[in-house]
Amino acid sequence: LKSQLDVLSKGQYDIISRSYHRQRHVMLYYTIAGNSTNIGFFTKICQDQSNHLTCRKLGELPSAEANSGESLRHLHKFCLAKPSQSVTYISNTLPGTYGVNKTESFSMQKIRAHTTAVTSKMCLKKRDTCNVCGSEFYPLPFNHFIGNTFTASCDYVKDLLPPEKFEKAMNDAAGDTLVSQLRRAVTTELFPFTPQNLGLDQYSVEHWIGSHPDFEPCDVAPVRHSWFPLFTGGSYLPNDFTSSRSYDFMWARAPRRSSAPVGQLSRKTETMATETDNIVFREYYYLAGNLFRWFKLYNKAPPQNSWVWQWYPRANEWMQGAKTHGSDVVTKLSKPFWDEGVPF
Repeated sequence: LKSQLDVLSKGQYDIISRSYHRQRHVMLYYTIAGNSTNIGFFTKICQDQSNHLTCRKLGELPSAEANSGESLRHLHKFCLAKPSQSVTYISNTLPGTYGVNKTESFSMQKIRAHTTAVTSKMCLKKRDTCNVCGSEFYPLPFNHFIGNTFTASCDYVKDLLPPEKFEKAMNDAAGDTLVSQLRRAVTTELFPFTPQNLGLDQYSVEHWIGSHPDFEPCDVAPVRHSWFPLFTGGSYLPNDFTSSRSYDFMWARAPRRSSAPVGQLSRKTETMATETDNIVFREYYYLAGNLFRWFKLYNKAPPQNSWVWQWYPRANEWMQGAKTHGSDVVTKLSKPFWDEGVPF
């Protein structure tokens, strides 16, 4: 936390000079979870940075899970009131992976790098081709930025469902999806169904920013290629946050990396899925699941110029199907591949 406030007080990171440039006084709105000791500690370090940073408390919450949703609720309200502005969302904890005991929730090196990325000149610059910028973007298992930190245009954020309504809508969508899985109308060849992958309850905050069909992501973290993809399990390597090279930012439209964070999806599994119609037209983590959620949450598909129609397998057929069938597109395109052998 102290490291993050240090980054904010220094200003925007510039890759050319490899230094921070203080532009203006920073206003930080925050919510906090914890006991009086935690709150006192945060108040003290805010006071220490008061020459360059003003902290305004929005609320105190009983748990970290509730805290994330509350912060996004305030962020959403701000964007509704000021659609011409931009907002940056940061957290002093990193999301873990459901079912994996290893955690780096408080990795100072990663948190500092992600905070620097989303407050860098590259992310803060307004662009017509991007409405949300983060450190590293991945479309699988769901649209997300590593660390769930981002800078976003309020013109985009204002159109998102309010976080509390979004959580309920995602829970409802998950229920429908599980019924479809029992009917074998959807496949889960790429990833299992977990509360995190489905965006259930507190995990909905990780899905929220990338949930709208108008989502246009970009990212700035360096892309590391593997010289020996057969031995490393893919064409990309994870960024080394112990190295200064993790700050070699380069802006680009996303996605531009592996489909999922390194180590979460094998090339063999993904290749098999993209080459099998029975999977491509039913796989929850491809367009079958995404279009189902887009229509259920926002009653629309992505625009014709969206990155979606170039990135996902068989995307042109899905795009034409969405034009023809609207919200019925998933049923129309996937039903020929349904396995009707219901297990009860």
